[in-house]
Amino acid sequence: MTGIVAAGQYELVTMSIKSHNGFVMDLRQVMASLEIYEDIYSPSMTARLGIITTEDLVTVLPIIGQEEVIISVDHPGGRKQIDLHMVVHKIVGFERDNMSTKFILELVTLDYILNFQTKISQYFEGPSSDIASQVLSLMGASKPVSVVSSDDEQKIVIPNFTAFRTCNWMTEKAYKGDAANYVFYESKDNYVFSPLSELVLASPKIEYKAQPPNIVGDPNFEDKIIQNYRLKSSFDVVQNILSGMYSSRAITVDLITRSFKDISYSFWDEYQNVPHLTNNPLFDISGQGTQYNPANLYVLPENPFLTYNNKETNLKRRAQLQLFNNLKMDLTVFGDTELGSGDTVNLTFPVFNPLSDGAVNNYLSGNWLVTAVKHRFEQEAYYIDMECVRDSTDKPLPQPQPTK
Repeated sequence: MTGIVAAGQYELVTMSIKSHNGFVMDLRQVMASLEIYEDIYSPSMTARLGIITTEDLVTVLPIIGQEEVIISVDHPGGRKQIDLHMVVHKIVGFERDNMSTKFILELVTLDYILNFQTKISQYFEGPSSDIASQVLSLMGASKPVSVVSSDDEQKIVIPNFTAFRTCNWMTEKAYKGDAANYVFYESKDNYVFSPLSELVLASPKIEYKAQPPNIVGDPNFEDKIIQNYRLKSSFDVVQNILSGMYSSRAITVDLITRSFKDISYSFWDEYQNVPHLTNNPLFDISGQGTQYNPANLYVLPENPFLTYNNKETNLKRRAQLQLFNNLKMDLTVFGDTELGSGDTVNLTFPVFNPLSDGAVNNYLSGNWLVTAVKHRFEQEAYYIDMECVRDSTDKPLPQPQPTK
């Protein structure tokens, strides 16, 4: 990034609210904070706008839940602007003292509201990815749709679902090769219908390092330093067992033909069938370490007139999604408007040892998938709080025994 004067620099180009009566007010002078949320497990972006004012805007405008908010934030250095058209759906945190009034406007997108006004009750044929794209077109989505084509072929009636619920339902039926971990979400630029196994293949958007603050004073260097981080989870054996990640079995029952099939999944045998962030699995699949094989059993419906694809989706999806719930980290960096959920980043961490002499932690360092982002615009700077996950590491297993 070039052309920035200070790390976290940003320009609030537009921040206006349009009342139900058409009156438009510039909120830039009364904005205390702005938080914009993205999440790969959510079909819609949201925002929270903090206001501090000496006027009673709630009464004067008035703010009654029929307002639109226009947001444009520019990040110097040639980055894209964040442009959002949202609506007020709630006021929270209202406080008043002798001098000022404070409150937070909770915002949702216009598409999110439109979603509730669009019910899909229609027969579709074709891949789940195509159906999701058609449904968003029927809704009149304001953003383009980025779709990774799925291999399934559906013959399905959507039973009066909203558009977003339909797209989420299609993620459960979609698969591409052995990847059954499709997600549907909204990013700053588009809607995305893709398996996680495709997202992890992207080149890292940005590289960040955990190191002391920049003593040189170069903002182009400082904005690549991780401000703080917290390892949320390394693994969860019990949840992996309960979710069927290690192994599971299902019996599909067809009441029409009075037949059944037995299907199974094993993490230990099928891990390498889909792409991952790095080359080495989180767990030892060589057979040297303990391999959990719980007797999870599911009973699933099947019939010749509908497309279930249980063998290609159900058990694999449970396992593949749960794998991303093991190694998770929260971190804060200076903001970048081009970074969002669904991107990959490259993170470098030192070995947690005072005698390591700057050695790199191979377990934590490397590519991570960004699953959630909070763009946080404060008075002094722009920050990003993000959740990152890994389904693999740069540290091969099994590891040799430590020397005494």
